Amino acid sequence: MEALQLDRRRKGRRTLRAITPIRKRAGEVRDMDVLMGFSATISSDSDGSCLVRLLEHLGKERARGARKLRKTILKRRKVAIARLRACASLIEKNFEMNNARVRTEWPVDAAAVALRISRELMNWPKLSADSLHAFRLKVKELRYVVQLSGQDNELIVRLGAVKDLIGEWHDWAELDAMAKELLSECHHCGVVSQIAKTARNKFETALKASELLRKNYFEGQVGRKRRIRRGLSMKSSILKATASLAA
Repeated sequence: MEALQLDRRRKGRRTLRAITPIRKRAGEVRDMDVLMGFSATISSDSDGSCLVRLLEHLGKERARGARKLRKTILKRRKVAIARLRACASLIEKNFEMNNARVRTEWPVDAAAVALRISRELMNWPKLSADSLHAFRLKVKELRYVVQLSGQDNELIVRLGAVKDLIGEWHDWAELDAMAKELLSECHHCGVVSQIAKTARNKFETALKASELLRKNYFEGQVGRKRRIRRGLSMKSSILKATASLAA
């Protein structure tokens, strides 16, 4: 049993090593597509030349990223395909309809993971620009686990909405940093000002939504001061979503 689980983990790690470089390169191209889309919404009434410079820079970065993606795919596609097929075969083999033990074990494991992540979110430090992106990753992880139930519920919707809002802010923050560096010699640049203002607004929106999510789902039933020292009881919405995994 332990040897089988070790073999599964080993194959999973091999698959991740095979596809991670491709995912990373694809993510870089995706980032440039998003930033170019954001930049296209900026008013060019003033500092039109700065906007053109920014778009040209993003276009070049995207082209460079696309070249790297193609090279990575050519180099790793055979290994990635083989690993993904092996992983798919392993999943199919272990989730056959007649494998009652696996059908019993994985929901329990998923429920345990959901409770662990929920506990981490309940004890998350105060949200800020420094911690918000990491909070998004944890929210995203919990959403993936809860979705394994195959049921749609309000928690999944709220987690997805917060994940998207934080992701949008993070992309605008990346564009803000890039524009300030690229157009640093342009004093009082209207393009930089517009991007910075939008990034601030997106942050405030994402922060409020995240704080509301924590309040409604992850603050537990005891006061905040007591929560720091004692374990807190989870709200019924979390317990219900977790129970649906093991049902």
